[in-house]
Amino acid sequence: VAQGATRTLKALSLGGVAYTWEAERNYPKAVEAFKTALTGIGPKDFYYEELLLGLGRTQELAGQKAEAIATYRRALSELTQSRRAEEIRARLAALGA
Repeated sequence: VAQGATRTLKALSLGGVAYTWEAERNYPKAVEAFKTALTGIGPKDFYYEELLLGLGRTQELAGQKAEAIATYRRALSELTQSRRAEEIRARLAALGA
């Protein structure tokens, strides 16, 4: 996947790995896989929002509350036009942020 794949294909493939780890309830590995999938892409790239929110969710599930809060705040900051802004704010509120 790392060599020769477009950024979009790479993000989709690595995102699939992250979702697999999440489905297996291996949240620490899912967190790392989401971080890897986000490497080299940004807010204007396809799948960025989904991967970033997946990272926040798995950080929550892994018990990484402070990191999840930081990720959700990053999402609100970087994705100012997100249709999922209310969902993100709700996650922050649930985390006491």
